[in-house]
Formats: sequence, C-alpha cells, structure tokens
Amino acid sequence: MEHLDGKVAFVTGGASGIGLGISKAMVAAGMRVVMADVRQDHLDEARGWFLSQKLSRRVKTVKLDVTNRKAYARAADKAEAAFGKIHVLVNNAGLGLLGAIDKTKFDDWDWGLDVMIGGVVNGILTILPRIRAHGEGGHIVNTSSMAALVPIPNCAIYITAKSAMVGLSECLAGELAADRIGVSAFCPGPVQSNIRELGKLRPDKYKKDSGLGEFEKQLADRPTSDLWMDAVECGERVVRGIRLNQLYIFTHPEFRAGAKERMDKMLASFPTPPEPHDATFMAVSVLRPLVHQTYTPAADAVQAGKEQVVRTGPHAVTVDMTLIRSAYTPDSFQVREGDQVTLRVTNVETIRDMIHGFALPDHNLNIALAPGYTKTMTFDAGKPGVYWYYCTNFCSALHLEMRGRMVVQPKDATVTLTDWHAAENVKGQVVAGVPSTGGSK
Repeated sequence: MEHLDGKVAFVTGGASGIGLGISKAMVAAGMRVVMADVRQDHLDEARGWFLSQKLSRRVKTVKLDVTNRKAYARAADKAEAAFGKIHVLVNNAGLGLLGAIDKTKFDDWDWGLDVMIGGVVNGILTILPRIRAHGEGGHIVNTSSMAALVPIPNCAIYITAKSAMVGLSECLAGELAADRIGVSAFCPGPVQSNIRELGKLRPDKYKKDSGLGEFEKQLADRPTSDLWMDAVECGERVVRGIRLNQLYIFTHPEFRAGAKERMDKMLASFPTPPEPHDATFMAVSVLRPLVHQTYTPAADAVQAGKEQVVRTGPHAVTVDMTLIRSAYTPDSFQVREGDQVTLRVTNVETIRDMIHGFALPDHNLNIALAPGYTKTMTFDAGKPGVYWYYCTNFCSALHLEMRGRMVVQPKDATVTLTDWHAAENVKGQVVAGVPSTGGSK
C-alpha cells in the first residue's frame, strides 16, 4: 500500500501510547483512523487532541474490549458506517504483563493470552473478510516486540504472546499476498507509553487467581523514561513499513547485534551431516595410481599462469581462461558493447574425473570440461550489463563455489571503475555512471 491518502485504518489500543502514535502518524499521512480502545478516558483525551488540531473529522473513537467478539463486529460496523471500506488493521492492543514464571498464575496467563493473542485473532477474523470483500488490497500490522527477537527473563507471558505475533505475521504474509494484502510484524523497542497503568485494565474475572498484583503496584510507580522513543516517531515507522510492505518493522537499531547473536545461535544448531562426496574410504594401493594424472596439453590449451584478456581488434576480444577447483582465472573480465568475444577455456586439473562446467546463461553458453580438455566459444556482447558465469557441475554447482562475471560496458562509457564489488580491485575497467576514484577516459 504505497498510497495511503484517503484510506481507512482500524487501530486497536489506538487511543494511548504506541497506538495513539500510530493513529497520529496515519492521520498525518492522509488516512482516516478508527481508534478502538478499552479505556474511555483515553478515547476522550485522544479525540480532544485531534479536535485541537482541527483533525477531528479524520478520526472516530470506539470503545472496545478486543476479547469481546460481538463487540468487535459492532465496532467494525461503526467504522464502516463512519468512513467506508477498511484498508488497514493494526492489532496493537496489548498488556505489559511481566513477572517471574513462578509468580504467574492461571488468571495472569488467561488474561494476557486472551488480549494479546485472542484479541488479534478476533481482529483478523472480523476485519480481514471486509478487506478482502472490497478487493482493493490492504495491510495488517500485528504489534509484537523487540523482546520477541531478543528475549529477556521474567517476561514469559508477554514474550509468548509477542513471539506468536511474529510467527502469525510470517504465515499470513504468504497466504494473503495474492489478495494484495500485506502483513507486518511490528517489533518496537522501548517507547513512551502508558504501560505503567496496567493494573487499571485488569477485569474482575482475572483477579481471583493472579500472582502479579504486587508487580502491577510497583509498575504503577515507575516513571516513563525520556530516553524511550517518542510514540509518534514510532508510529511514523509503522506508516513507512506499510508503504514498503515490510514483513518486519523495527524501531531501534541498537538491538540488531542481539538479534544477530540469537539468529547465529539458531543457525549453528542445525545439524550439518557430511554430503556423500565429502569422504570416501579406499585402500591406499588403489588410491595412489588413480588420483593424479598427467596429460599433454593440446596446441590451443590455456596454461595456468598464462591466462589473459587481449583486445585483438576494434570490436574483438580474446579471453584465455583456466578452470581449477574452486576458481575461474580470470574471475572477472570486461568487454565493450558490440564486441565479438572469443573465450578459450581449459580445465587444468590433475585429478581424475574432476570435471568443471562453465555457464554464461544470458549468452547461451553451457559446457562441461574434463581435466586437460579445452573448449573455444565465440559470442557477441550485445547488451551492456554485468553477466555472471558459474560452474554447473555437481559440487561446485551445489555451493556456487566457482563463479565470476563479465562486465559489458556501454559504448559511450567514460568512467574508470577501480573498486568493484566491495573488495576486489579491477583497474582500468569502465562502466558508465559508476562512481570511481579513477580518472576519466
């Protein structure tokens, strides 16, 4: 949803904290917003702010307990009656339920999961059919948390629910893409909010068997830090994520290292069994005569150490290349648009059956060479660009270990490329429009 002007959003928990920040950012982007919230005082304060900014016509407030399915359906009806088709659903209503696992009791879990998972399910099953029905596409934002990616202790209920939002969003993104409905898992870090007022929200039915009452009292006395992100800035990042159809919307780059550490640990935990060709057992008496071989190079063979790229005419280039596991030499060369390229390739392996391939798909080349064999190919470099060549034979193909590139520079190229592909230095090559430290030609 690149264009948000005039679209309608339904934001739960939308009248305070992060939800209000999202609502303000969406109105600033030209959207009309239905702010649904369980607290009437927050709804009144939020509406008063929009009234003071002369923006009250772009918002509607609805009191809603997201765990009440019938009330949710009525709220959706009111939203459509006020603004028409709903395009964006922001499942933001949540609870900052924190505490050690041995302090939590069943009412704590029931309340937390009813709101933070059940409320999201209610929103999706109520609003999604309405978005699908108008066929104009849309977006769903599920508020998760950075704690879902960088978990911390004493947050079992909270992190269980917020981790579910990441998995749910990943699942729905694939399911809804065909309907042009994007899905985002919104994972904010610390943001200025009303999380300390948690105790005011707990319904009576969740108070009988709770172990977090003392924590809620302590939380009520905790001030909001000025160092936390402003809620409107947070909302602006959500708006940007919707426009870019980002599966993950993050707010705090300082948590990147922690997220990477977690991902690295996950990847390191995958089993890595050897591939069938990694090891073979056989008697030395059999092995010795078979491993190495010698061959007499053909007259047109390219010898190791004598690889070259030579311009043989105004519109003709010859490339002498060798193949040996796991590299092409040269692994990069350049020609001009319109050149006729003669490519002579020799497999210089001395190990029996070490066959290598060479494929340049955009120029219809795909060959396999046994050790000692040479192949000469001629083709026209008719279109500027970067063209990758790679081995298509067995192991090297599986891992893309052998690869290189041909750069076809435009006829009118004037910039010398001295630094190519981050680490490699290809002096004297020319690609139009590429910034360079080299001189002009």
